[in-house]
Amino acid sequence: MLWDAIGAYSLYALAAAPLAVLAALAVRRSPLGKEGRPYRELLKMAGGDKETVERLLAREKLRRPGTSRSEALRDALESYRRDLR
Repeated sequence: MLWDAIGAYSLYALAAAPLAVLAALAVRRSPLGKEGRPYRELLKMAGGDKETVERLLAREKLRRPGTSRSEALRDALESYRRDLR
């Protein structure tokens, strides 16, 4: 009887472990927390090229030293949109 209970809990633990890993990966995959949406939008506009996005962010940080990453991201998005017109 005791073994049956232990065996059932072991199966639950085995089933729950992959779900915990997937949940952790899902949280980890959302880039930059609240910056995620603008980053993904800029990445989409840049054709999925992460190096281009990082160059755009670096350019904005050079233009305005001391700018936070989220501000540089916002400025890069505005600049990129303006250049596309």
